[in-house]
Amino acid sequence: MTGIILIIVGLISVICGVLLILTGKNVSTASHLDHSNVLVANEISKDANKEKGICFEQYVVQKFDRRYFNTKEWRGDKFTNGIYAESTLFPDLQMEFSNKGVTEEFAVECKYRTDYFQNAIELRQDQLDNYRRFMEQRKMPVFIVIGIGGQADNPAEFFIVPLKDATSGLFTRDKLQSFQKRDISNNFYYDTHRKSLK
Repeated sequence: MTGIILIIVGLISVICGVLLILTGKNVSTASHLDHSNVLVANEISKDANKEKGICFEQYVVQKFDRRYFNTKEWRGDKFTNGIYAESTLFPDLQMEFSNKGVTEEFAVECKYRTDYFQNAIELRQDQLDNYRRFMEQRKMPVFIVIGIGGQADNPAEFFIVPLKDATSGLFTRDKLQSFQKRDISNNFYYDTHRKSLK
């Protein structure tokens, strides 16, 4: 009888041990799956943001009437493992305006945000510094075209900020108002005397 009791106790111990091991693996696997889900969600979010950025660039480039504007450069943000072309640091578009014998070039950086964060949007300072270097080296004006709200291909608000007026990367809603393009449906106009994009 004692032998049977020992066998039953032994079996119960083995079963409990197996259950503990399996439960521990499930917790570990669940933790690993949660971490993987976060990584996948981050990648999806990055891809979605990249898609919105491309969509907004396409929207912006169509605002340049081809009778007067020529797209000289349309840069893509391609990189892998820290390897990228130097031009990736430059503004998205390099445009040439021609009218009545006058030809001038300028550059445009396109930024789209789905909404304000704490009544402002923020651009990275290192990017602004890169655009300033570009502006000085190429001796051409640079404009930051910002779309906020709505959809990337039809923003609710639209702003054209001359880089020379961007003292920092923080743009409050109030600060942006003076750069708002009132009639979004109209194409761009480049004023060669004032070196301004409207």
